[in-house]
Amino acid sequence: MQGMANADVPFHRVAETLQVVRDRSRTSVFQAMFALQERSWHHVDDLCPKDGKLRFRVKRFDHNTSKFEVHLQLRHDGQGGLEGDFHIATDLFTQETGERIVQAYHKLMKCCVDSPEIPIVAHDITPNDDKKLVKSCNSTDICHKDTHILDMIKSHDRNSIAFLTDNGDPPITYGHFLETAQRVASYLRKSAGFTDKCRVGILMKSSTNAMAAIFGTLMAGCTNVIQDPEKTPVDRCGIIF
Repeated sequence: MQGMANADVPFHRVAETLQVVRDRSRTSVFQAMFALQERSWHHVDDLCPKDGKLRFRVKRFDHNTSKFEVHLQLRHDGQGGLEGDFHIATDLFTQETGERIVQAYHKLMKCCVDSPEIPIVAHDITPNDDKKLVKSCNSTDICHKDTHILDMIKSHDRNSIAFLTDNGDPPITYGHFLETAQRVASYLRKSAGFTDKCRVGILMKSSTNAMAAIFGTLMAGCTNVIQDPEKTPVDRCGIIF
């Protein structure tokens, strides 16, 4: 209701006030849009002057672009129901993912109709297959042994180049990389007291040090929870972890 009360505020004023960093790959303030049209587009003639001198005709077009990452628009179909269009950015989502989003929304609407007394956030719309997938991906039951990782790194000459940097720094050798990863593993085990299957949050920009932290965490038998500070807001990192 507060948002609708300020609907006449120009969008550029909102963007300037929020000081959102502009990015040509996405919209400034939001990436997902839901719109419910109050008037059916099948009755556009109702908007015409009564003198009959002007008429509108609705035509359908096949769009090859999406304004937002996810865009759902619903409207009355003139028969007591709703119809609409669902757009997704195919650079981010596959057709199968789009279909799953629609199925989840359909399930949510059915839950709301069947149990209107239950808050929307309380409805469980995640399919069982997705629950199993999430559980398996987040499982820490598998302990990564440091012997396998060490053998893989040690199979290379310690003086050979493992990484090349693009900031002018000297190349990183396998020996240097191994030493850094071992220091991370030693710190986690001896100083921080981490044990097997513990989750370790890594909040670092993409770099050779980040790679060493990832390998060092695996050497310690722990599980990585990787978070990129350039893509993940810091205030959300605690929630993710």
